[in-house]
Amino acid sequence: MLMEPRSMWWLFLATVLILRAEEALGTGPKAIRTKAGAAICTLSKTLKDVTPWATQQVEDGAAKITNLEMKLLEWQSKSIQSKSKGIGSETCKMTGFLFRQVRKEIDKARKEVEKLEKEASKAAAFAANSAGRLDEFITVFANARNESGISKYCFGNEKSATKDELKNLFIRKKFSEEYMVDFKEKSSERDPNLGAALEGIKYGTPKKNFV
Repeated sequence: MLMEPRSMWWLFLATVLILRAEEALGTGPKAIRTKAGAAICTLSKTLKDVTPWATQQVEDGAAKITNLEMKLLEWQSKSIQSKSKGIGSETCKMTGFLFRQVRKEIDKARKEVEKLEKEASKAAAFAANSAGRLDEFITVFANARNESGISKYCFGNEKSATKDELKNLFIRKKFSEEYMVDFKEKSSERDPNLGAALEGIKYGTPKKNFV
C-alpha cells in the first residue's frame, strides 16, 4: 500500500526536472494547475493521518488481547475453585485442555500484534517522510518568484492559487512551512484510504497538470 506514494514522489521529481529544462528554453509552463495542487495537498494530509491511525489500530489490537487474557485468568480461577470442591472432575479435565489451547492462540495473536507494531512503525515513518517531501514541493511552487519578485512558477490557473484552494495543507494565508497543517494529535478511527488520495492525483500525463 505504501509503495505507490514512493513511486508518485519520483514522478513529481522527474516532472520538476523536465519543467526546469523547459524553463531554460523559454517554452515551459508557468504554473501547476490548482486542481492538481489541491490533490497533492489532499495526499499529503492523508499521509499525515497514517501515523495516528496505525498507532490506534495496534493499541486496539493489544487491548483486545489483554482483555482476553484477563477473561482466561478469570475462567481458570473459577475452574480451580470448582475442582477444589470436587465439582465436575471430568469436565475440569476437558476445560483444562481448552484453557491451554486458548492460551496458545492468545500467545500467537500477541506475537502477530508485535509484528504489526513494527510494520506500523515503518509505515508511519515512511508516510511522515513522504508527507514532508510533498509539503516542501508544494511550498516551493506556492512561493516561487522570478528575479523581479513576481510570481512565476506557482499553483494556479490564470492566477496564483489562494489559501482556501489549498486548505488541506496551509492553516493560514501565508504559504510557509510554519503554517503547514501539522500531524493530528488525536488518533483517527477511520482508514486514511491512501488509494483514494492517490487516485486524486492521476490526471493523465504530467504535462496536462501544468498551465
